[in-house]
Amino acid sequence: MGIFLRLKHWQAFLLTFGFFVFTTIVIVLDDVSNGAIYGDPDMSLRALLLFQTICLVFANFWRYAIGTRLHKKHYYNSFMLLIFRWCLYFSTLFNTARFVVFPAIDYFDGSFNMLASVIWLTGGIYCDYFAARLLNSVEQQRDVSFKEFAGDFFAFILFPIGVWWLQPRINKIFDHDDEVYNPDTPLDQHVTN
Repeated sequence: MGIFLRLKHWQAFLLTFGFFVFTTIVIVLDDVSNGAIYGDPDMSLRALLLFQTICLVFANFWRYAIGTRLHKKHYYNSFMLLIFRWCLYFSTLFNTARFVVFPAIDYFDGSFNMLASVIWLTGGIYCDYFAARLLNSVEQQRDVSFKEFAGDFFAFILFPIGVWWLQPRINKIFDHDDEVYNPDTPLDQHVTN
């Protein structure tokens, strides 16, 4: 997961949002000009949902790397870290099921989708809160109040815009960190307990 901490802001944007926007543009242009991908409009929707899921999974990996590595630098609360992890696990599995598995088997249950979406959104807001609080706590080397990290919280929520300000600060924190993978170090030093 250390690779997500070393990405530049434009790389994080492209990996988690730009790839999906580019794919959407290509699919829409193909649908307009040819009728659909290989003449099948259902295939266009499935391809779009697949690429959306890939980008959401990368965004969850990015949040996971930030939350877990910042927690190592500034101990917050182990139970809160557990909730953070479970929210990201649920988000990844739910989005994969909702956007890839369920359309492939033509399954739709509105009540399950509504309940899971509420849990997913609530968990996502908590994950953004957790990451923003830890980012500011590590930078200021003390516990911070919500008033001090509210801007970062909204930058995490508005991820495609906020990544341009958040990622350079994350890079600065983990720039000379031993936890981040360095391909130039000898192989015997890569093994950690």
